[in-house]
Amino acid sequence: MDATYNQLIDRIYATIQEPDTLLDTYKQLALHGGGFAAHYVRMDMQRRIVLDTRISHEALLQAQDDYAGYYVSVDQRVPWYSAGTLGEWRADQHTFDERDVRRTEIYIDFLRPIGIKRMVVCKLSDNGAQQEVLCVPRPYDGGDFDDTDLKRLAFFSGHLVRAAQLRARLDELQTRQAAADAALDHLPYGTLWVNASGRIVWMSPSAQALLAQAHGLRTQASRLQCTQPELDHQLQRALTTATRPAGREGSWLAVPRRHGQSPWLLSVIPGELPASLGGQSGPHALVIIQDGAGPGLPHARQLQMLYGLTPAEARLALGLLQLDTPADYAERHQLSLATVKTHLRNLFAKTGARRQADLMRLLSLPLPVRGTGG
Repeated sequence: MDATYNQLIDRIYATIQEPDTLLDTYKQLALHGGGFAAHYVRMDMQRRIVLDTRISHEALLQAQDDYAGYYVSVDQRVPWYSAGTLGEWRADQHTFDERDVRRTEIYIDFLRPIGIKRMVVCKLSDNGAQQEVLCVPRPYDGGDFDDTDLKRLAFFSGHLVRAAQLRARLDELQTRQAAADAALDHLPYGTLWVNASGRIVWMSPSAQALLAQAHGLRTQASRLQCTQPELDHQLQRALTTATRPAGREGSWLAVPRRHGQSPWLLSVIPGELPASLGGQSGPHALVIIQDGAGPGLPHARQLQMLYGLTPAEARLALGLLQLDTPADYAERHQLSLATVKTHLRNLFAKTGARRQADLMRLLSLPLPVRGTGG
């Protein structure tokens, strides 16, 4: 294996995080295999709809639009594209002979005018609904692709398929994260993650907006602070308690604002930073900032109907929303801590939350409006 092969493999994997380099990488691969351009197509094969198309040769840009707009509907090779196995390079001359070249619309009206006769294709991905295909064409007078050309291209097949799978996975994760970020923008509270050193490692846009008001709370040197020294001492102690190595506990405090406004309500909850937010190791604390003026709490009956809770579990859920810790709730309602923890485990199971931080976010979401039965 020479340096050219290694460099091309490196470029294939670089496209995972640098999608702008995809087309140029495919072009280099095409030249290596005896073609003159690379044509990437993502398609719904059953409905013959082109979802994404890119071509490396500038003179063929209009042609790719023409193909997506019309010629895909008359291209008899579409089923052939989808028939191959992942990573298999196939030459069209083995399936479509000279009679097809002379008689079919795709060859006469499309391929011949743009100077293409033969091509090889490789299926990069197939999720059942969509497929990704890489096509490498040869000039009209360039002859057929031979076994040597196919072997050169086949050397890269496994890398092409793996890179396509990793790109798809990365796209999926980025889409999920974008949706989560968009949802956080519309929640009626701000959220922050703080590490064991007291530094903010992530902050939602809504939290940034709340802190920009600078009424009682602020950030300084990447740390959350209260403007009143006594309250700031309580906050820092709460963060330390929530992120210490053992015996971590949550707590809450009310932070007054000026001009008679309702206080900020801060919940400090032990947790682990989600992988989607960086997944840093070590204990972290989720800080939830809420406006003490609202929104109103849900009714216990609503929570029972929505999640299938018992009355006792619904009352605990409301207690958590009112910033009770399990220990505080047990003491206030004259229950054993073991009983409260049992109810808490049931809340996790019925809501799908895995930890108390997840549960608080879920319970704070606006409840759906339920229609009355007819």
